[in-house]
Amino acid sequence: MFNVKVKREALARAADQCFSVIDKRSSMDLLTKLLLRAEDGQLVLTGTDLEITLQIRIPAQVTGDGEVAVAAKTFTDFIRVATADDVVLDLADNFTLTAICGSFKTSLFGQSSESYPRTYDIESSSFNTFDARDLSDAINKTIYSLAPGDAVYNLKGVYLVRETEEEGRPKCLRLVSTDAQRLNVATVEAEELDVFSETDGILVPKKGLQKMKAICDDADKVQIGLSINNLVVKSDDSLLIVRLLDGNFPEYKGIIPTDCDLEIWLNRRDFHESVKRICILTDDKYHVAKFVFTQDLLTITSMNPELGQAEDTVGVDFRGPEIVTGFNPNFFIELLATIRSERISIRFTEGGSSFLVTAPEDPGYLGVLVSMAFDGA
Repeated sequence: MFNVKVKREALARAADQCFSVIDKRSSMDLLTKLLLRAEDGQLVLTGTDLEITLQIRIPAQVTGDGEVAVAAKTFTDFIRVATADDVVLDLADNFTLTAICGSFKTSLFGQSSESYPRTYDIESSSFNTFDARDLSDAINKTIYSLAPGDAVYNLKGVYLVRETEEEGRPKCLRLVSTDAQRLNVATVEAEELDVFSETDGILVPKKGLQKMKAICDDADKVQIGLSINNLVVKSDDSLLIVRLLDGNFPEYKGIIPTDCDLEIWLNRRDFHESVKRICILTDDKYHVAKFVFTQDLLTITSMNPELGQAEDTVGVDFRGPEIVTGFNPNFFIELLATIRSERISIRFTEGGSSFLVTAPEDPGYLGVLVSMAFDGA
């Protein structure tokens, strides 16, 4: 079998990430386990819930080879409470894994890996390369506006689609999400997007996007491919396979305002702090605040019959008629937290219900918020 010596910090990080994929309530015993494999100077950890599979490779001193499935929580807990710099893993012929970290030693009863779910054969798949930071930023700008668990199925995923190529414009992958009350669109440039040429777009579930972002946050470049109704994401040390959602994403372009005749400019930081203050009186029942735009001033008011009333003002750059409307201020908080620009633009048509948010230092991004009726005074 194998004997492996590995850095505890690297092992802990890999084990935590793979453990986060696992369905802790699964009735299938093997789905509560991590697969450990030693090969060619690496220890490979795999976790899966059948919908998502995550595989991470870490450098190791390896003698022998082999693999074993061990209880994921117990193994992860062992690494978490251990304190020495190095961990030694020794796998015996009876699938007992002895783990040693400093003076701390434990033996874990493992299982044969023969029945452990295997990753798809992706060797024949083609991949396109993306800047990991840009892709992470695009995920961050879209993942928060997915529909909740009891909503329409095809709104539970982020829609990935290749932008229509136009002369003079770079090739871009577009990410779109909506929960029917708001819409977010972000783009990522790429030299090639041929893996998306045979599809009208794919729907990636939230959990898969979260793991994809985690890979991006630890890499400079990532590769994306499609294989048998799965999204495949690769970095130097990680492999992620996500089963795509079925269904067609709704036609979203029609709700993006195009003929806006009014525009408001705001300082992002000041506006963000103002809506956070207003949110102290909002809850699940009373979650709409009154927004009054006048010359150079925005007044935000929230009223909660059970708690009280709050009002705040923030300076704006606006030359137009008084506009009174209502928004869920939490929607602005989530949107503004992902924006880099110091100033944001809100464009709309007087009497319209769709408000378009853009930011000059966030190219390729737009948000749409649908206004709501405000019942307060």
